[in-house]
Amino acid sequence: RTPLTVIKGTIETLEDGGWDDVAGRGPLLASMQRETDRLIRLVNDLLVLTRADAGTLHLALHPLDLDGLARDRCAHLGGLAARAGVGFDVGGGPPVWVTGDEDRLAQVLDNLLDNAIRYSPPGSAVTVEITRQAGTTQALCVVRDCGPGIEPNHLPFLFDRFYRTDPSRNRQTGGTGLGLAIVKALVEAQGGQTGVESAPGAGTTVWFTLPAAEVEDSPPGEGG
Repeated sequence: RTPLTVIKGTIETLEDGGWDDVAGRGPLLASMQRETDRLIRLVNDLLVLTRADAGTLHLALHPLDLDGLARDRCAHLGGLAARAGVGFDVGGGPPVWVTGDEDRLAQVLDNLLDNAIRYSPPGSAVTVEITRQAGTTQALCVVRDCGPGIEPNHLPFLFDRFYRTDPSRNRQTGGTGLGLAIVKALVEAQGGQTGVESAPGAGTTVWFTLPAAEVEDSPPGEGG
């Protein structure tokens, strides 16, 4: 309800004479624009979760290099990280092939990276590690930050919808409390699992697994 409350209050202010205040009108309209964007994000997030619940998510599953995708998403969020004074440390291992939907996995990675950036102190780095788990048919992706960490009593609920360990901070940053719930829904829809490890003062590690894919040396679509 917060975005709607802000939008409604801004409209009332404009109607009560705020529109005639040329200097003050711009910030009011900018505030309404931000809250409208936030509301759109919230609706889109809820739509993803609703489709996941109903089993109607459209997934285009195919072999893809998860390590390469993670590098692409770090580059995509490089500007956000730079403004926060945060860097990325992405492991330089060989490609790790998984079976997944590229667009949905990009959404998973974006949510995890964005969350890690928000809670990382300036001058620190967000670490991304992707490996093929030995002796299994699973690949593992780990996103680790150097933030303040999370109290143990919060850990069982982090993937719940709208759960927030710090409601005031989420309001300030525009968070909806749905990011990790979406991560869990999208990963499980692709046959994977999610988890989190954290302790106060020790940062937070969020991980997910996906079915590993066996690929030939030739690029997909070439050489059979």
